[in-house]
Amino acid sequence: MSVITRTTLDPVSRDRSDDDGQADSSSTDSGIEAPQRSARNARTRILTGSTALALLVGGIYAVVGSRQLSDNSFLTHLATGRVLLDSGLPGTNPFLYSSESFPIPSYWWSLILATVEKLTGGAGIRVLTALGSAALGVLIVRLASRSDSTSIESVGESVTGDTVSEGRSLLAIVVPTVLATVCVMPFLNSRPQLPGFILLALTVLIWNERRSPWWLVPVFAAWVNVHGTWLYGIAILGLFGVAELVEQRRVNSKRVLALGAAVTGTVLGGALYPRAFEIMLLPTRQFGNETERAALRLYREWRPVAVDDPLFWLLIGLGLVAVFGSVQSGSGLQRRWASAISAIGLVVLGLSGVRMVPIAAIALVPIVSSSLSRLGTIEMVKGRVATVLGTLGLIVIAGAIVHSAVGPSYDLRTYPTAMVDRMVDADLIGGDTKSLTHDYVGNFLEWRLGTEANTFVDDRPGAQTFIDYATILGANKGWQQALTKADPDVIIWNEQYRELPQKLRGSSEWVRSKKIGEWLLYCKPELVDRCKAI
Repeated sequence: MSVITRTTLDPVSRDRSDDDGQADSSSTDSGIEAPQRSARNARTRILTGSTALALLVGGIYAVVGSRQLSDNSFLTHLATGRVLLDSGLPGTNPFLYSSESFPIPSYWWSLILATVEKLTGGAGIRVLTALGSAALGVLIVRLASRSDSTSIESVGESVTGDTVSEGRSLLAIVVPTVLATVCVMPFLNSRPQLPGFILLALTVLIWNERRSPWWLVPVFAAWVNVHGTWLYGIAILGLFGVAELVEQRRVNSKRVLALGAAVTGTVLGGALYPRAFEIMLLPTRQFGNETERAALRLYREWRPVAVDDPLFWLLIGLGLVAVFGSVQSGSGLQRRWASAISAIGLVVLGLSGVRMVPIAAIALVPIVSSSLSRLGTIEMVKGRVATVLGTLGLIVIAGAIVHSAVGPSYDLRTYPTAMVDRMVDADLIGGDTKSLTHDYVGNFLEWRLGTEANTFVDDRPGAQTFIDYATILGANKGWQQALTKADPDVIIWNEQYRELPQKLRGSSEWVRSKKIGEWLLYCKPELVDRCKAI
């Protein structure tokens, strides 16, 4: 219910006076002080309840984000940042002997990672990730705690200052927050997708709360230089804008200005990239070339979400709640179908690829919350309960920061660390020696050896290189030609991927020289003696 602050006396109380002409003191208290005190209490109650939940959820996110550093893609982003600090933007991939053009959509984030590492080591990166994760959790609760802009226009809820004065029930905040959190949790790490999610949440917040559209200029200027999800941010704003236009049957100048500000920020961000606008054109290269599209389809994160994946049903659940609530309640057909159209579009976007799931889930939060607010109410936490929850959230955030700053910074158990250490000592990897290994191990070699890695593939190679790697990985038709084309000196392979070892068994061109743990080392015949000696 809207909170309306009265600043004048009640007419009845104003006319009431004593015989000596003095105004009744009770009328003054009830007319001015009581409403002001009531308004202050209402604002405090709303802020305390939503802030307490935001801090608690932020604490949970911070704990997940404080884990030891292990993500393979992060290792390459950090290695790239080191190169940027040392010698500037490289023209080609400096880590691969299959090197091709090397646009870096995480340019600023890679620089930030390398700078933080230089100043504070891996512990600082863990703290940065924990704080970024906490910020994302807080923003998701904020998205669930405020009305979306369409409900403001159609239902007529009042706006006081720059915040919407509609309070959310506990159910309307908790349900979308929990569902979105489960969708986001698998992606909470030090990759540049984290700042991308934060900027997406800020974008939706600016749109829904009708903040000044000009905030979108710095948001998108930064977004273009930290993660490629900026393109989906523009698509989501366009989806919201089209839904409003279709249902309201009029052009909203402020919405047009918001879209223009987002585009302006994108262009500005593209101009700030060292090779101006190259990063903006990357999507056209990736989606406009058949070889590039074929390579993208080989990445698990780019494949459509499978029906047996829990994320599929979580996203469907978010969409169903949003659509059902929008259609069944609200004030008029106009409001209901605007939200329903947006929700359906976001679900389709999310299901188009695994890495799209958290993007869709974050954007769905305010629509789901708005739908649930009309289906029933559970009183928001307040008073001592809110204080306890908020304090607990702060304690958890502080604990996550301490946990990030102490102990080992990295967990590298999934990588062939022992094998690589011995090969480095024997001068059998990096430098002039070309190695073929798994894409994620290539990321590790780049972090470990820098520009001396000289490996065939990582998770950001050229399109044809990745296609050749996938052929070798599965020992598919043409694998021998792909291996000959790669022309490595040594192969480091996990024995769990049995297809290639089975094909190499008995080969005169390759000799299995060593096994350390689950890792196999194959060498060319001329290197066998050195390989066996490690």
